[in-house]
Amino acid sequence: MTVRSLGRGLPTSKGGATLVRDPEVIDFAAEAFERFWDTALPFPYEYSRE
Repeated sequence: MTVRSLGRGLPTSKGGATLVRDPEVIDFAAEAFERFWDTALPFPYEYSRE
């Protein structure tokens, strides 16, 4: 499996991306996304601090 961090090099950085080249990991991520997409709830248009 090939995984490379394209961020600032720190595991806790909030910027950046991860490059994954393993087809099995990509298939797993795509299937998980599709499965959760069907059950996702829409974001509210407004937020309150309560």
